[in-house]
Amino acid sequence: MRLFIGIKLDDIAIKKVNNYYKYFYSEKVKGNFTDLSNLHLTLSFLGEINSEKIDDIIKVIDSLQSNIKSFKIVKLTRLKDMLIGEVFKDSSLSCLHSELIEKLKQLGLKISDKDFYPHITLIRQVEGLRDLKIIDSNIEIASNVNKITLFESTRINGILRYIPLN
Repeated sequence: MRLFIGIKLDDIAIKKVNNYYKYFYSEKVKGNFTDLSNLHLTLSFLGEINSEKIDDIIKVIDSLQSNIKSFKIVKLTRLKDMLIGEVFKDSSLSCLHSELIEKLKQLGLKISDKDFYPHITLIRQVEGLRDLKIIDSNIEIASNVNKITLFESTRINGILRYIPLN
């Protein structure tokens, strides 16, 4: 199973992202727009994991001591061939990520030591951004943290879906 741990955007944040989507469509921006129901902040990508580990991973998530209540998208910017919403990396988000990674490693999972760059992937294989003024400008989309979730990434009838497992 292809798994990751993340935080789903709340409904208000999703509506705000959808307004940006409408703007990009009107400006003829092309690419693979992330389905609104899939919008999330990834805390840790786990990759292919045996289903026998799921209960242990959920126990790790449940044991997290984080007091994170919300996060903010502060800028729309390019990352490789994607358009992303860059998330402000405050101390509560950094502490949550560090605690999660440490506990996942204790389970014996191979977790990347790559620097944590919190972001929301909005459009993959993006084309046509040209010099839109909104790119790399300061914005603010806040999202409440309702739950830290273990997701399975799978295709159902050819459509990418992120299915919560806890």
